[in-house]
Amino acid sequence: MSEQQYAEKLELKSDKFSCLLDDGKHYATLSFEKKKYHQRDHHEISEVTPTHIYEFYHIEVPQAYRGKGIAMPFAKACFDYALQHNWKVKVTCTYLREKFLGLHSGHYKSILVE
Repeated sequence: MSEQQYAEKLELKSDKFSCLLDDGKHYATLSFEKKKYHQRDHHEISEVTPTHIYEFYHIEVPQAYRGKGIAMPFAKACFDYALQHNWKVKVTCTYLREKFLGLHSGHYKSILVE
């Protein structure tokens, strides 16, 4: 599948992104946890604004599909969604942090948090 096809087939659930693979049976998934934190508003020191961070903690491609170039374009579709929807993302998944962001961190710098 092309990067565009991953974006078109991307499904968002309450705790993960998923994409049905070409066989019509298996899914690639990226699991996340939505966490609330409070950030001080710079205009009103007494005001505290609740905000959400999405922790991307696990990406999974079925065993039969590993090594076939699925994880990278699927991850890109997920990060593009987060970017388009102004999510703040903390990445704790080793693959995403080392492999994906190793290549693409500059593009997603505006949504990444530590």
